[in-house]
Amino acid sequence: MNLVRRPGSHAEGCYATVFFVDDSAIKVFKRRGDAPPHHVRDVFYSEVEAYRHSAARCQIRQYTHHFIGVKAVCRIEDESGRDMSSEYHPEFAYEMVRLTGEPIKVGDLEPEFALWIKKLFWDAGVGHMSDCSVFLDQAGELVNVIDFAMQEYELEHEPL
Repeated sequence: MNLVRRPGSHAEGCYATVFFVDDSAIKVFKRRGDAPPHHVRDVFYSEVEAYRHSAARCQIRQYTHHFIGVKAVCRIEDESGRDMSSEYHPEFAYEMVRLTGEPIKVGDLEPEFALWIKKLFWDAGVGHMSDCSVFLDQAGELVNVIDFAMQEYELEHEPL
């Protein structure tokens, strides 16, 4: 699959860019000067494993059913056709159903509601929930959860 980065066609995150293609959202991990490739790889696989793990857990799969799977990305270009693939790890990409609404960081929720969501996932074996975002319905009920992982991989910086 080839992806084109156009204004309004993507969302930026710390580790990845999410490209919106029709009804899909393709998350492609970035090359970062402060993160060696093995670190980005570990973060990617921890997220993918968490989605696969959650699909087998009755108590949380209703909130993660939007995950489709690992995606083969061949090329990423800007709207003029310039190849931007070197800015990414195209081998570290996965596809989800494109969700509607605005994601809300779990830290921006009422503390009791945020803790309930985190505990739901922790009890199901998903360990890293501090950076996750949620989608709520109009009544404020939980619909979807994104950006979680089996475990957190913190960057280790060289001492100065």
